[in-house]
Amino acid sequence: MRLRFFLFFLTVMGCSAAAAQQPPTAPPAVYRMSKQDFLALAGEDDSLRAVVNLYFRKRKTASTLLTVGAASLGVFVVGNIFTVLRAGSTAGDPGDELTTLAGITTVGFFGSTTAGLIRLARYPRKRLQKIITARHTGQPLPHRIRKKLSAKDFAN
Repeated sequence: MRLRFFLFFLTVMGCSAAAAQQPPTAPPAVYRMSKQDFLALAGEDDSLRAVVNLYFRKRKTASTLLTVGAASLGVFVVGNIFTVLRAGSTAGDPGDELTTLAGITTVGFFGSTTAGLIRLARYPRKRLQKIITARHTGQPLPHRIRKKLSAKDFAN
């Protein structure tokens, strides 16, 4: 009985000692890295800094497009509610106004949401990290990225 208690005691003490040790701090996950984190990862290389600026400029445009898509969906819902409420108070047919509103907001919603999602998919943070690590190993920038760089990417 004493031997079991002693082994149990050693196990508990070993677990608590292991829990008390702090693991080394790992770098943040790629999807949580900010623009400043990527700029620090790029170092002093002007081309890599321009690529980071390009990626975050494109990602900002994508989030703007997704916001426009969400707003157009809100306009569609609110517009339908007001059109139906107004139809109850007047003797007219709201079908034409509702169809026009639905067409405009549907194009706005699907168009901007699709464009935003495509842009987010084309410029993921994981690919940016791969480009930076490849550049540090001596590989050139991909042609697709080089041709998209503009003067404003180098300015920041």
